[in-house]
Amino acid sequence: GLFGTVIYKGAIGNMTWTPAGNPYHIIGDIDINGTLSIQPGVNVLVQNYEKINVTASGKLLAAGTASLPIRFSSGEKELFSDNTTKDGGWGGIRFLYSGNNDVLDYCIIENGKKSVSGYYFSGDENSTGGAVYVLNSSPSITNSTFMNNNAGNGGAVSLIGSSSYAQINNCKFEN
Repeated sequence: GLFGTVIYKGAIGNMTWTPAGNPYHIIGDIDINGTLSIQPGVNVLVQNYEKINVTASGKLLAAGTASLPIRFSSGEKELFSDNTTKDGGWGGIRFLYSGNNDVLDYCIIENGKKSVSGYYFSGDENSTGGAVYVLNSSPSITNSTFMNNNAGNGGAVSLIGSSSYAQINNCKFEN
């Protein structure tokens, strides 16, 4: 079995994830409908192409520190470079009409995968924004590192919609 904390598919309300629960395994798409606070040093492993969706009624507060960043990654990295399969990556963090109170600070977001041969849907959330997809939302994304993310468009970040005003400052984009 998996060690750490397992979060299964579905809606989650107000919750705090602490390093004591590491790693957090996401199995199935989750919809944040309350406030999810993630503390410095937490590791989140998202399984096989699943997504973290921040909804209109949800808020994501992922505030790490320089010495204790929050890591979002795939739980199955081995097949990441194989673009004939969705396996090996995860579906990224999706801000869906979530407003302007979401925070990603001192986060490492890696191995988001939205680019698979034969699985392109131009402009929609299934092919854009490998790590972060922003639809009519305005999250604050600061001091974070995006590594090894892949998508048909916007491998690391994709902003869609007339009211998407993400604040992206002091971030690194690698690979």
